[in-house]
Amino acid sequence: MEKKYKDFVITSVAREDLESIDFNTQDVDDSTMEHLASKMADAYCDNGFWIDLPILAEHLGIPKHNAEPLKCVADDCNELQGEDGEYCEAHTSRKLKVKHE
Repeated sequence: MEKKYKDFVITSVAREDLESIDFNTQDVDDSTMEHLASKMADAYCDNGFWIDLPILAEHLGIPKHNAEPLKCVADDCNELQGEDGEYCEAHTSRKLKVKHE
């Protein structure tokens, strides 16, 4: 059975990352790297995670609880939005550009 609240790794940090931005890691031990990773995780959660999460979840089509499906923005169209995020598949393929009112 799949665990509903399983954690998924977002990223990691390695000595090579530090070297690529001109830091000398010759004497950097694993404890320091773990501390750096923890600080990086804190910084991301404080500064970008909660901004990026809903944007990327919507982009991937992850539905919200009790959310109405988004409709095409073309006039008088009741079709669901397509992958472009605004128009239904029919309007996207015609490259129709309709201004929002």
